[in-house]
Amino acid sequence: MNAIVFAQLLAWSPATSAATLPRGERALVASGGFTLVRIDPPSIPVFPALTGEAEVVWGVGRRVDLRVRYVTHLGYIHRLGPELRVTAVRGRAWSFGARLHPSAQFAGSFQEAVEYGGDVATYAGLLGSYRWGAGVVTLDVGLTVDWLVYERFGGRTVVDDRPYLAAGDVAVAVEWPTRSGQSLFVRAEAHVPTAPDDPSAVGGVVPRVVLGGAFGL
Repeated sequence: MNAIVFAQLLAWSPATSAATLPRGERALVASGGFTLVRIDPPSIPVFPALTGEAEVVWGVGRRVDLRVRYVTHLGYIHRLGPELRVTAVRGRAWSFGARLHPSAQFAGSFQEAVEYGGDVATYAGLLGSYRWGAGVVTLDVGLTVDWLVYERFGGRTVVDDRPYLAAGDVAVAVEWPTRSGQSLFVRAEAHVPTAPDDPSAVGGVVPRVVLGGAFGL
């Protein structure tokens, strides 16, 4: 049994790294944690908002993943979209890749007289991973471009369809295997809006920390 477990750990493919899943393999990645945001009441200037994420991963090629990701904050802000992840270089310890994640966001409620809004955006990032005996650490750096932003307030809907660079993003994830052949990870993220007056940023940054796991399907 120990030999089987050891073989599983050697064959383990970290779902959060620059190394894609083998062709034909599937995984579910789920995580939860907190996003630190600034809110309007001056008595509570900074608020840790609950956040959750679910992602389904398909290994569709030798070095290509197709993914679908859903993220929510307090069940009020929702983002959904596909992702294409490609491994460019894969070595024994190092791997490098890229990912492209177009998505749509909706925040608020469709109920009458309630404000809501959202956007259509694309994240493009580069990944670098280092693998050691106990797991993998990954650096993910990229940019987010908003293609369309909309808002409904006071009975009026305003749409801005001028593309612009919305933010820079950086994340560090550490993932390690379990004896069952699954994996656990922790990820810290920093979303840096380009708008200097972004109302949700804390010191110009929206930080997020999540804990999660990846499970074979």
